[in-house]
Amino acid sequence: MLWLAPRIIALQTISKKGSGSMETAKKKELFYGVVSKMRKGGADIGKDEWREFVNAQNDELRTGPEIGSKVPDFTLPDQDGRLWSLKELMGPAGLLLVFSRSADWCPYCRNQLADLQNSLAQLKEHGVNAASITYDSQQILSGFADANHVEYPMLSDAGSRVIRAFGILNHNVPEGHPMMFGMPFPGDYLIAPDGTVRDKLFLPSYEHRASASQVLSRHFGERGANSAEIKAGVVDATVSLSIDRCFPGQELGLSLDVRIAPGWHVYGKPLPSNYQAIELKLESPLIDEQSLEFPAPAPVVLKALGETLSVYSQELKANGKVRIRWSPPVPAPFLEGLGEKLNPGRYQIAGTLRFQTCSDEICEPPRTITFELPLTIEPGAKPKL
Repeated sequence: MLWLAPRIIALQTISKKGSGSMETAKKKELFYGVVSKMRKGGADIGKDEWREFVNAQNDELRTGPEIGSKVPDFTLPDQDGRLWSLKELMGPAGLLLVFSRSADWCPYCRNQLADLQNSLAQLKEHGVNAASITYDSQQILSGFADANHVEYPMLSDAGSRVIRAFGILNHNVPEGHPMMFGMPFPGDYLIAPDGTVRDKLFLPSYEHRASASQVLSRHFGERGANSAEIKAGVVDATVSLSIDRCFPGQELGLSLDVRIAPGWHVYGKPLPSNYQAIELKLESPLIDEQSLEFPAPAPVVLKALGETLSVYSQELKANGKVRIRWSPPVPAPFLEGLGEKLNPGRYQIAGTLRFQTCSDEICEPPRTITFELPLTIEPGAKPKL
């Protein structure tokens, strides 16, 4: 199989002490104070207090084993009580191992774990197995698996031994905290069959999670689950999101595949302002952030123009990401004003592809092609039946 260049979605330097790190005493006050108020309904939690509580949980993010290093070996029970070793979890092409905080009380985690099930069949088609690890009991995981039809091993790391071994224990939580101590920083590891980390996806805030479908898009070139086909003269293009359904706050893969007729070119950057470089933009109130990384174009002497310009020939493949905006996971006074509720349902995301083509004989006018991609926002996953 072909692994692409590895990456990490997180700044590992965040794990180092520095200015902006919250004081331990303040964190302890927030963890005990806010959780106590939540158990009483949360009516007296202030918006600023809640944001501080979120920041306390995200402080000094740790992302565990480096890309290219081996992960710790382990054996853990799943939701049915079966014991799994790392070797037994591996598929022919590897394992997508998802660490999450709790399938019990964390709505973002429940959605992350349900999302993994949504991509399970496609992962297996590429020889990649999937598993999750939380500090939840087997009973909690069994209830969640039944409620959400989960088919992959949900491993119970009661006591957080494996979480500690990976180096991703959330150290911000005061030791002994009855609900939150022992939880990890949430994230995904793509692990090769020899136990080596090929990729990992950790986002700066636990309120946002990377979709498992990103692995399929980036590492296996998976297309077609949610794509728009564009035919425009000498250019054919496919624009794809990595999945056609997701939860609020998730990050999806975005890809652009362009096929260019022989003898023709598409302009890239850098480029003089009187020409149009290829660019792709999605426009929707669903989208919080987006980015797309293009390969480097080649400088080519264009006889018709008497200039050397940056162009793509034959084909180009660009990969990126789209983050769906955050939405309050539950109705609560302290969440009002932090973001509008994103209702479940089917949406259409508008997109625009701009480009300009040329050959040795002619430079065509810039073109703008519009398209739409459907995306279903799913309701939050249930903790149990």
